[in-house]
Amino acid sequence: MTSKKVMINFSVILLLGLVIAYGFYSTSQSNNDSGSMIVHTDNKVVPLQGVMAVDGIYGDISRSLQEMQENSDTIVYGTVLSQEHPNDMVVLSNVEVIKQWKGEVTHQTVIIHQFASDALEVGKNYYLYLGKQGGAKENSYFIKGGHQGDILVDNGKLVSHDSTIKDEITKLESDVSSFAKNATTEDKLANFLDKK
Repeated sequence: MTSKKVMINFSVILLLGLVIAYGFYSTSQSNNDSGSMIVHTDNKVVPLQGVMAVDGIYGDISRSLQEMQENSDTIVYGTVLSQEHPNDMVVLSNVEVIKQWKGEVTHQTVIIHQFASDALEVGKNYYLYLGKQGGAKENSYFIKGGHQGDILVDNGKLVSHDSTIKDEITKLESDVSSFAKNATTEDKLANFLDKK
């Protein structure tokens, strides 16, 4: 295919996408007579009561643990104590902060805003790479990169839902430096965070 045909096809697809997006925007505006606002949480957009649901594009995915660390407002290790369900779509997880590496958490617990389908597990420990939740309580956060920024600790092993972070964990596991010879992968991640 010639470059001219590729450019024409690209232009048509882009134009079609814009027309579809405008149609969804117009529909949502006409269906939203309540004046309610849409609130951003985890990796989607969650409407307040009575507002049409819209999926958003999540733009803060990282290419490495280092990049995710740099892009996070705070990084904590903690235990999920409890959860609140303000509606069927949103879960607010209350996490006890055991250790903190970045940011200024002024409370012993943080509130993590997530979709119900992506919720952390109560009673489990996580390393959490967090962004500040706008328009919410002082100690409210969302997980960076969706599930990318939550790393579950399961029987001493680190578990991630994200392939990039899984690869990074595998690199930590294979570290054979003098520190890492007898260290668990969890110890290696904590050491990685302590160095930064």
